[in-house]
Amino acid sequence: MGKRKVSDNNNSAIPAVSEQQLRRTQAEIADQSGEMPELDLHGQTGQEASLNVFDYVTRMADSGESCRRIVHGKGTGVLQQVVTDELEDLMQQNVTETYFQSQKYPGAAIVVVFPI
Repeated sequence: MGKRKVSDNNNSAIPAVSEQQLRRTQAEIADQSGEMPELDLHGQTGQEASLNVFDYVTRMADSGESCRRIVHGKGTGVLQQVVTDELEDLMQQNVTETYFQSQKYPGAAIVVVFPI
């Protein structure tokens, strides 16, 4: 992915940012405002959660949506590990570009899909 110049002014103190940085920032703002669709995995088994995460993210990518929240809870960490594993697999398949832990909801991950 190329770099996006924020300003044409060569004297500007604002650095050029990558498209990935820009989209991640947009996702973080949406996460903080609470204006982000989400998938809640509470009460699901690891197998159910794995299937639901895969389906949710692939539908998200197909629809052209750029970011969503996946709530796995804090609990034992099983669902968090399932989400992490599934998202890493989807990154290997080039379905999604990145994911990161939610700042507002510690028991959630934010998935960012980059339209190609």
